[in-house]
Amino acid sequence: METQHKNGRRIAIVKESYGNAFAPFLTNNYEKVIVVDQRSYKGDFIGMLKAEGINELLFINNIFAAHTQFHIDDIRGLMTRGVK
Repeated sequence: METQHKNGRRIAIVKESYGNAFAPFLTNNYEKVIVVDQRSYKGDFIGMLKAEGINELLFINNIFAAHTQFHIDDIRGLMTRGVK
């Protein structure tokens, strides 16, 4: 999401379905909001952060997802997905 704000603040949100409702609230404070679903993102995550000039990163998950090894591994896997 790109907004009318020209403040240099760019955030990426790594989330599962619970983060969908939260993301729109960030548009009042950020120039750009990138939303990444950790369950389906297959690209080069680190490369995307650099290419988009992201300077803030937020992980938002429901409490049950955040405390399961599956989701922890899924989030950790973002570091290597899509890297060539």
